[in-house]
This record gives sequence, C-alpha cells and structure tokens, in this order.
Amino acid sequence: MRHFAIILLLSFSLIWGQERPRLGLALSGGGARGLAHVGVLKAFEEHHIPIDIIGGTSAGAIIGGLYAAGVSLEEFEEWESNDLLERAMENRLDPYETSLEKRFQDLPSQFELYFNRDRFQRPTALLSDVGLSRLLTYGLAPGNFAANGNFDQLVIPFRAITADLVKQKVHVMDSGSLMEAIRKSMAFPIIFEPVKEDSALYVDGGIYDNLPIDAIRQAGADYIVAVNVATPAPQFSELNDLPSLAAYYMNIFAARSDSSSVTGWDAFIDISVPNINLLDFHKSAEAIQAGYEAGLAAVERIKREFPYESNPDLFHLKQEMMRNCLDDRVITDIHITGNTLLTREQLLRMLPVNRGDTLRFFHDLDAIYSLLTNSFINSMAVSFLPDDSGEGVILQIHLVENLKMRLTGGFYFDRSAGMNIYGSFENRRLFRTAIYNQAILYLGNFHGGLSLSLSHPNMLRYELLKQQLGMQLVLGSHSYEYDSQFDGVNFLTYRVTELRLRALSLLSTTFQLSASMSYRDFGYEIPGGTPFGDYQMSIPGWEQAGQTVISRGSYGRYRLDILVDESQEEFPVAEGLRTGVRLTGGITRPNLRNLQLLHTQLKDVVFHRLDAYGTAGGMLTNRFGAAFSLELNRMLGDALQAPLPEWVQPWEGSLQKYSLGKTMLMQNQITMMTDLVYNPGIRNLWIHLNFFQAIGNHFDFSDLTTLQDRDNVGIELSFEYETPIGPLLYGFSWVEKSGWTGQSYARIGWIF
Repeated sequence: MRHFAIILLLSFSLIWGQERPRLGLALSGGGARGLAHVGVLKAFEEHHIPIDIIGGTSAGAIIGGLYAAGVSLEEFEEWESNDLLERAMENRLDPYETSLEKRFQDLPSQFELYFNRDRFQRPTALLSDVGLSRLLTYGLAPGNFAANGNFDQLVIPFRAITADLVKQKVHVMDSGSLMEAIRKSMAFPIIFEPVKEDSALYVDGGIYDNLPIDAIRQAGADYIVAVNVATPAPQFSELNDLPSLAAYYMNIFAARSDSSSVTGWDAFIDISVPNINLLDFHKSAEAIQAGYEAGLAAVERIKREFPYESNPDLFHLKQEMMRNCLDDRVITDIHITGNTLLTREQLLRMLPVNRGDTLRFFHDLDAIYSLLTNSFINSMAVSFLPDDSGEGVILQIHLVENLKMRLTGGFYFDRSAGMNIYGSFENRRLFRTAIYNQAILYLGNFHGGLSLSLSHPNMLRYELLKQQLGMQLVLGSHSYEYDSQFDGVNFLTYRVTELRLRALSLLSTTFQLSASMSYRDFGYEIPGGTPFGDYQMSIPGWEQAGQTVISRGSYGRYRLDILVDESQEEFPVAEGLRTGVRLTGGITRPNLRNLQLLHTQLKDVVFHRLDAYGTAGGMLTNRFGAAFSLELNRMLGDALQAPLPEWVQPWEGSLQKYSLGKTMLMQNQITMMTDLVYNPGIRNLWIHLNFFQAIGNHFDFSDLTTLQDRDNVGIELSFEYETPIGPLLYGFSWVEKSGWTGQSYARIGWIF
C-alpha cells in the first residue's frame, strides 16, 4: 500500500510540474565488507537510478561520503586496482615515503616506544589511521572546500552517523569538517582510536545505529534504499583471532543492522560475503563484485516503485567540477597547529608549497604529506579553507608530533644462527637542533656489538628538487660468528670496528643516491687443534688443541649506491620494481698475512667491487604471486686482494644463511632467483617455491692460484606464516653442490 501511495504521489508530481520525491541511500557499516557499497553504486549508475541523499555509518560513511564529495566510480576502481584502499587501511607506506632517518638505520623494529622523561606515548588502538586519513583527505578535501561546512552542498547531500559514548546516543553529522565527520563515524573501538572533541568521545556509529534509515528520512528522503553488509556473528568455536573477535563485537554492537529488526526502508539490499572478515581489505575486488550483483538484483524492483531516472551527464559534470574546485587557487595563508618540537619556521622550510603559490591539489597534496617522512611527526591532518575573499585558499595543517626519545627493538631466532636481539635508544632534537643520536646494542649467538651514531636527516633541502640531504656519523664495533665450512673447523669469528661518514639524498620520489667513507679495523679468530687443509704447517702452535690464531687487518673503504625503488616491501612478496648499482672499494692491508695461506707475498693494494641488482614481482591474484631477481657481482681486479668481510653475504636462495665457505672468493657471479608464492586458503599462511642459480668463477682454498668455474643450482620449499613479531618460516633447501645436499631450517622474526 505504501509503495502504491509513492507511485501515485510521483504521478501527481509529474502532472502538476512539482519536484519529484527524493531517493535516499542508507549504507551500513561492516569493515572490509563495506567496499561492496561501491558495487551497489555502480549498478545504480548503470541503470540511471537517482540518489538524492546518502547516509552512512562507518564503512558506509567512508564510501558514501567519498561518492557524495565527487569521487567517481572510475576513481574507486583505480584505487581498488592499485590496492590504495588496502594500503591505506593497513597504513603501508611506499619506500620513498619513509624518512631519511629510517633509511639511515633500517632496523626491523618489532616494538617502538616514544617518551620524554615521565611522559610516554602509549598506543590507543591496534591500527593507525594515518594512511586512511591521508586517502580521505585526497578524496574529500575538494568537496569539503566547495561545501564550506554544509554537507547539503555536496554533489549529493550527505549524513554521517557516529556514537557519542559520553552522552550514550547517536549523533548525526550534517555540517562541519567532512574528514572529521567520517573519521568519527569509523572509529571502531579498539581497532581505531576514538575522537575526543570538547566533552564528547566519538566512536563507530554502528554501536547505536549501523543502518541510518531514520537519519535519511529526517533529511528529507521519501523513498529509502537500505544496503546491509554487516558481519554475521561467527560461531563460538571460530573466535580464535582478531578479525573474528572484531566481527563478533560488531555484530553485538550493530544488532539493528539485521533485516529482521530494521524497519522504515522501502527497498532492502542484503549483501552476503561470508568469507570476507572485518579487516580483509585485500579482498576488495570480491566485495565490490558481490555488491554489484546484489545491486543489479534489486534494480528492477526499485525502478518499478521509483520510476525516475537521473541525468548522468549532469551528475558527472557536477562531480568533475567539485573534484577540481581547488586547482588554480592561490594559497593566501598557511596555518600550522599542534607543533612543539619543530618550530613553525622549520616546518615552513620543509613544506613544498609556500604562500603565494598556485595550488595544484592532486599534485601538491602528496608533496605536503611528505612532512610525514620526518620522524618527528606521528600524524597530520590537512584541510583547505576559503579565505575572506572567497577566491584564495588557506592551507591548514594540524600535527601530532612524536616525543623526544624513542626505544625500539627486534629479534629473530634461526636454527643455524640461534637467538639474536637488538635494542636501540634515540635522543632526538639533540641540543634543540634536528640532530639526533642513536645507540644500538646487539646481543646473540650470531653477532653482538655496539653502534653509536649522530645523524642530521634534514640538513639541507634543494629548492629546485625540494629533496633532502642527510648526513650520518657512525662508530661501531661488531663480532660475528659464521659457519666457515672449512675442513675440520667448526666456526670462524670475524670482528670489525668501523668509523663511517655517510651522506644520503633523495633526488626524486624513487631515485636515491648515497655515499659513505669509512675506516675499518678487523680480525679473524680461527680455533686450532684440527687440520686446516695443506696450510696448517706454517702456523706455529696450530697443532695444539684449543689454540686460537688471530689475523688482523685494516682498510679505508668507500661505497656509492644508486637506487631506483618503486617496490612495495610487503608480505608475502615484494611488489613492483627495484633496481640499483653499488660500487665498493678501498685501500687494504693484507689481512691473511699471518695465516700464510697464499703462495705469493701480499702487499697493500686498491680493490673495487661492482654489484648490480634488480627485482620485479607482484601478486597476480589474491592467492598467487611471483617475484624474479637478478644480481651481478664483479670484482674489478684480483678477488684475493679484497678483505674477507667484503664477501660475507647471504647465500642459497631465500635461506639467507651467512657463510664463509671454501668458495667465497668470487671473481664474477650472476645469481638468478624465482620465487613463486601461493596461499592455500589459510589466512596469513603462504607456500614459497624458490628456484635459484649462481653462475661464475671463484678461488677455492684447495687451490688459490686458479680460478674455478661455478654453476650452483638449488630449489627451496618453505612455509611462511605472518605473525605480529615477524614471519614464522619452516623450509627445505636442496643444493646441487656435491650430489644435491639438502637441509631443513626454521626461523621466526626479521633478519637484521
């Protein structure tokens, strides 16, 4: 009867020339399932179903708000194909978005704590919203500027639903900052940080109203289409991880999203995607397709009950005008709030835009967010406001800075390397400057030592390229224990004390140049008492059990790195392209003189080594990926003249076992590696099949006068499971060195 009344009302409107009734779209929350709303919007656009009002909660507020602000379906599809939504939710940064400070010391920290005397920066949520806030700014800032605080002035009038925990009631947002409104609506407890404002505490609106039908009705909608993607409660036996628990909480909080308990709608679209959990944003394509199919299934009924069509040309024109409304406006002022450690003058020098510049929004916003590459800054919010004249724009930046001191740490356990840990302490803003000092202590079965450094990552900015140059001074001493693979000798210990000066610069977003000069003092300790090939006769006391023979040396060293990095270092396989060239060399004293292993007398020489490498890969489907890498190592001169430390490196595929082998003195080598990865359907579990081949020539300790050819082939099968403290691996490796020798290995944590 109700639907008949609506149709009758529409007919009278046509006859008397009155404005037609308005269609409202209510979008529920549901985490990653909320991406299905994009599919519904696509189905509606294809069939010219007009949308006059959009209201959303949580994920529904994100998708609905972006669409209402002018983001087109083509942009949504581009974000999905480029994994922008997934990367934003997981707060993954591109390599060139990391700070120079972190590039100087790229340790895989598993915990990080900022503090300043008795003040600590404690985490208030499991996930950071920095990446998502940046994406929302990219999608919402033009619409926010054009609407000037009135959500009814967007391409489509919009309402966002949040929950005020202090007053314990629903709060409907129809004005103010569009970015803040959506941030309040999506603040799911525990997962994202709540938003404090005055005396209110805002969290995910799904706690009280996960499907905002009433809000849409009050905004003036006559015909309401409700779209539900809320997660059904998992079985009790399935509550074994964070996503399942979060889904269970969502189901309890958002009970009104169930179709049997929600009323007031005219058409109800229930989208079933049971295999997509709350945080499965990597399944965006599957969610969007499910929403599209559900939207198509509902189109016929909606068009029958609401027989009006939109004007797609007019709608797309309004979208385009709103998306480009910030371009070519002059920046008349820059407001920076929230900063304490960094002064306003320092921040203005770091900004890539200045007062008086003409804004190119989509280009300049990425550059403005480059402030996040300074590790003093924890998060930032960017908005654009009209100036008094209405012609210019005011750039407004609010910063949340990290505290002055930082503790980081990490560990890994490996079957062959044992347990290894490190801890790092940093004092930032040393002497109230941008200089910071760092002390790193390494402890473990594999290596131990201490490293001290002073760094100035924001030393200079090129006005033309607007890039940074950083300097670092390092004094360190380390002791490493390697599997030597010598006949009858179980291990060989290598010590190095180094003083290094390094300069690093980003010449573009993906092009990095670094150079270092250092002086190294090193030594070898070889346990005696066992035969050592044919050379033990020349070393006094070698026959005595337990005797340790020490050889020392020193050398000046230079290193030049040129790197082009467009890759995403992510689990389970690196995506994109990474390529580089490294030139290493120096002046060395003969460090093996005491061992007298050579048939000719060594002398002080200059050595050079060239390394060129490249990696390309990516996920071909949600479950299958591949990566290929190629590396060239060439000694420019005699390999015997290079210090042994220059040849200590991982070997045998992804096994990454450090070794000083009999065939370590390589003159030339080409290494090829192919890594195939597959997910068997278990979350975070991946199977790796790795093929590798190393072709070249080398010196063998059995004959140090003749280069010998090398063609080393191997295959590796491993199982990798991602954990909060690093990947857990168990694998098998077969190498065709002496009749296909094999071994198994286990590891947890990140190698450092």
